[in-house]
Amino acid sequence: MCTCAEDIDKLLAEKNLRLVFATLITKNMDITAKLCVATEKIDTKIRKNPPLVTVSFCPFCGEKI
Repeated sequence: MCTCAEDIDKLLAEKNLRLVFATLITKNMDITAKLCVATEKIDTKIRKNPPLVTVSFCPFCGEKI
């Protein structure tokens, strides 16, 4: 198993950020769910907005999105 998330979190920690992974399910409770990757502030007292993080490859199978 890779350590990508941990490595990225170490880099983001320098900017008071960390990765957040969540599975989103549609209103109809569809079987298909979307993976959302976001950042959140570690210290919410620092007011700067976090950047958007996008992925180019599926985190489960490695296939290019």
